[in-house]
Amino acid sequence: MNEKLDLDALEQECDPAVALTMSEAYYQRRILELIARIRELEGASKPGGGWHSTEDVEPPTNIPLLVAVEFDCPGDWRIKVGAFQQGYWRIHGASWTPTHWMPLPAAPSAGNDGAEGV
Repeated sequence: MNEKLDLDALEQECDPAVALTMSEAYYQRRILELIARIRELEGASKPGGGWHSTEDVEPPTNIPLLVAVEFDCPGDWRIKVGAFQQGYWRIHGASWTPTHWMPLPAAPSAGNDGAEGV
């Protein structure tokens, strides 16, 4: 299932003027929140999206991200994979709090054995 969702059409179907039950309203609200999150992640992962300051751009929650912090001197960057969960950074094997984050690059495609340029 690799078809792309038409987020605009889905968002239009969530018409707030339509009377809904409480559970329908809840799911409609969740759908709109997820559409906003998808758009945010798509924008952040576009080429040139690059690094985001943790102070300026709130990271998406519960997904792996590249995280970084500058250590002892300018250019001494530490980079790991971490996630922002329940208001805290979770970074395996690190005791520091990142100052920057960015989405992970796309996974390698099938059939790419990684031997290029070796």
